[in-house]
Amino acid sequence: MIEWGGNSITMSFYHFVILSFFHMNIILVGLPGCGKSTLGRRLSGRLQMPYIDLDKVIEEKEGISVPEIFGGKGEEYFRKLEAECLVQELDKQQGIILATGGGAPCFHGNMDVILAKGISIYLEVPFEELAKRLFAQGVEKRPLLEGIKEPAGLVSLLEEKFAYRIPYYKKADLHFLNSSRSPVAELVEKIQASPKFKA
Repeated sequence: MIEWGGNSITMSFYHFVILSFFHMNIILVGLPGCGKSTLGRRLSGRLQMPYIDLDKVIEEKEGISVPEIFGGKGEEYFRKLEAECLVQELDKQQGIILATGGGAPCFHGNMDVILAKGISIYLEVPFEELAKRLFAQGVEKRPLLEGIKEPAGLVSLLEEKFAYRIPYYKKADLHFLNSSRSPVAELVEKIQASPKFKA
């Protein structure tokens, strides 16, 4: 046993944490509402790695929210800024957990950057479950989903608007079915088993 932050952990887990800090990024991709931010924070606590939300980085840089960027400057401006911030964050430091925006992997060659800069994880959630989560969170927070009044309509809109994104997500190194009952330990094991982690 090794003491880490006041907790007893196994030697293998200790090695995982140390290696993570020095040479590996974990990058989460998936549709809006799939749990990238929530799981990212849980992984951060479990692995003692810094957590970064790419949308928050963009908001801090611009001084306004993502919906305000979309509304005032347009999606094209946002996507260019998103690509710039993605590269900057992954070049600036290693050993981070980065949650990307839902569309980030689909523009400006970003998925190639993600694959080159760390272990990428696609968080899979069925459209029906996504609709429930997004309604609970408030669809008004999502610029591309405004105006939807009921979950059934949101399922159709998600399938219509976002089906094209799935092939980008499926390029990720790992796929993880992310339900509310999915244990973080299970994902940690998948990361440890990844050829990229062992490299």
